[in-house]
Amino acid sequence: MDKAELSEKLNRYPVWPLCRDIANRVRHFDLRHRPTDKHWSAYREYLPFESQVEGWEKHAVNIMFDGRKWRIDEAIFAASKMWDEILQDLLNEPRVDA
Repeated sequence: MDKAELSEKLNRYPVWPLCRDIANRVRHFDLRHRPTDKHWSAYREYLPFESQVEGWEKHAVNIMFDGRKWRIDEAIFAASKMWDEILQDLLNEPRVDA
C-alpha cells in the first residue's frame, strides 16, 4: 500500500485526526507542540447516573478535540478497530468478525 492509498483509507475514520494529533504531540515530547486543534483539552466527567446504578462514583476521561467530545476508552477502541481494519485490508485476509 503506498502512502497516498494509506492516507485515503485513514481519512475515512473519524478517530484518525485525533490519533494523528496525539502521535505528533508525543513524538515531540510536548502535548502542546504544533497541534492540529490548539484548543483541545482533556478532562474528567462525573457520571451521576452510573453511580446510582452501580453504587459507587464513576467518572469518564474525555478529550475535546476539533469540536467533538471523545471518551478516552471509546477513542482507544475506535483507533484499535481502525488499525485492525487497515491491517486486514493490507494483508488481504478475511476479518474474524465478518
